[in-house]
This record gives sequence, C-alpha cells and structure tokens, in this order.
Amino acid sequence: MVSHERARTLVSHVKRFERRAAATRQPPPAGSVVDGTWSRVRFDIVLAPVGV
Repeated sequence: MVSHERARTLVSHVKRFERRAAATRQPPPAGSVVDGTWSRVRFDIVLAPVGV
C-alpha cells in the first residue's frame, strides 16, 4: 500500500518477478554477487491527486 496526504491511497499487486540464478550480479547500485537464487521485480507507482 502506498499513500500520501494529498493523494489517493493505492493498493497494488506485483505480478511479474524475474527469477535470477545463484552467482548472478545484482544491478547497480548494489552490484554484488548473490550466493543463492533471487528474484527481481520492477514496477512504477503513480498516485492520483485527492478529488480526481
């Protein structure tokens, strides 16, 4: 859930994960190598102003 005093509250469900194999380098700024498998998710959040 994302909220702001001058915007309507947004509840979103993440639907796309990209599974990564062990020893795959993370994207910057972390840039480190992860020992185990991991997932990456990307999404944009846009809040509508109150009253719209």
